[in-house]
Amino acid sequence: MQEFIVENKWFARQQEIMRRRDRDGEVFLRFFIGKRGETILCFVEPDQVATPQKFAQIPCCRLGIRTVPGDIEAVEGYWVDEEFVPASEIQHRKSNVDCNVKRGISLFYPVRKNLRRVEKLLRNMSTVAEIQSAVALIRKHGSPNAEAIRRYVQKQTDTTGINPSTGQSYPLQSFSPGTIIDAWHGVDYQFPIAAIDAGRYVTVLQAELRAIASRLVMPEFMLSSNASNANYASTMVAEGPAVRMFERLQQEMVFDDLCVFRRVIDNAITAGRLPNEAKTMIDLQAIPPLLAVRDRLDEARADEILLKNGVMSSQTMAMRYGLAPKLETSLSCHCSNGS
Repeated sequence: MQEFIVENKWFARQQEIMRRRDRDGEVFLRFFIGKRGETILCFVEPDQVATPQKFAQIPCCRLGIRTVPGDIEAVEGYWVDEEFVPASEIQHRKSNVDCNVKRGISLFYPVRKNLRRVEKLLRNMSTVAEIQSAVALIRKHGSPNAEAIRRYVQKQTDTTGINPSTGQSYPLQSFSPGTIIDAWHGVDYQFPIAAIDAGRYVTVLQAELRAIASRLVMPEFMLSSNASNANYASTMVAEGPAVRMFERLQQEMVFDDLCVFRRVIDNAITAGRLPNEAKTMIDLQAIPPLLAVRDRLDEARADEILLKNGVMSSQTMAMRYGLAPKLETSLSCHCSNGS
């Protein structure tokens, strides 16, 4: 197992699996057997899985997946770059769809319109603020005489700049900190930056992000980065809907990961690296980390009660806290011998 984890960079691959699953709605893992019988994993891009033209009209062969006629959940294989690959060589993880749907959809598909509005709103807010803040002041001249205005502007100019795109010159006037402006008769100054009220737009933006978070069953701060309404301790509690959803996703990932490691064992048995009894002798277990905010002391006491009553093993208890049972046992024995 350790060989498989190291050679396939499993922990980094786990993170990529979740990223691909959220982004694409599905993940295809293809299994190869090396010369020494080791299992090698490769990602298959979703657009590589497509039905060849000659099978396109057959109902059980659509979307790049061939199933048993009349049973869409019984997958026989996949077409990868028009090559048929048996189902035993590919693991297909799909999300956000029913079991009898062949392909998954992105996590963000239901909220794509909200995200598009958020993107446009944020872009418009930034653009308007950029334009308003770029204008230091506006002079309003009471005289309609264009020549008089031109002379006045020229008199106030410190230097001139050249527009590289048009080649035309424009006047520049510098304003040092604390500059006092002496206005001539008939000239009125207005400062547009004082009229910027970004707060009302931020409120709309936050409302859209809350709607997205609600649809995805996530705490608001995960999307809006605003923890003022609810902090981590009050949202990531065991009874919270977000924790329930994340725990369900954890269990799905645990099940799929265990299936991967069972295939690793089967491949090792087929290559003769493990005896046939290994399939029944090896007990695969995976315990995901805890999500909810908890009191470590109270949890340790509760686990101790379960341990004394034989409901929980010491190995399971160690794994719950992110500890390696074999390593902790060896260190304990080493310390005892040393003392």
